[in-house]
Amino acid sequence: LVSQREPFSFHESLLSSASETITLTTALRRSFSTTPLVTSFSYSVRSRAVIFSFCRFWLREMGWKAAEKLIRHWKVLRGDNVMIIRGKDKGETGVIKRVVRSQNRVIVEGKNLVKKHIKQGQGHEGGIFTVEAPIHASNVQVIDPVTGKPYKVGTKYLEDGSKVRVSRGIGASGSIIPRPEILKIRTTPRPSVAGPKDTPMELVYEKTYDAKTGKGMPEL
Repeated sequence: LVSQREPFSFHESLLSSASETITLTTALRRSFSTTPLVTSFSYSVRSRAVIFSFCRFWLREMGWKAAEKLIRHWKVLRGDNVMIIRGKDKGETGVIKRVVRSQNRVIVEGKNLVKKHIKQGQGHEGGIFTVEAPIHASNVQVIDPVTGKPYKVGTKYLEDGSKVRVSRGIGASGSIIPRPEILKIRTTPRPSVAGPKDTPMELVYEKTYDAKTGKGMPEL
């Protein structure tokens, strides 16, 4: 096992039996904690249990690495008017229909169309349909509302303390990019009538603690 920082080696007796699976897994875990990148693994492993344990440990570690690459702070929102800067639809504009945060991708309405074969089932017909395929978030840029050209999105705080998005980059106007109106619409409307499990308003505003009079203080 060759790594960037320090090499890792183990004795052949470790792999002699399946009972040493935990020992090998612990040794590999310690090696991965000090070495960020493994470039090659060349060793003849004879025990199937050891191979299974190593593969399970490898997939778990690689899963964590993939999770670290997800975009945490999204600046492209559903309803934004964007331009595709890479791919077969390069230069075309559209509105973001959906944001797939688990894959770092977005779906632009009417763009990146592909043919999809759908099998007939209960409640829907089968056939070949044209659907919109997801596009990676790095392949789209929000259009500047003043210049009409695609630019990167930055954030800044106004005098009243509110946080807004602005266009940034060479040639950008720096104007505020408004929040899409579609995000202000609730998918499930807020109920206006109190339900059986809602707390009455008189109990919400009831004062149950007063330090001066001792109300609500525990009895010692």
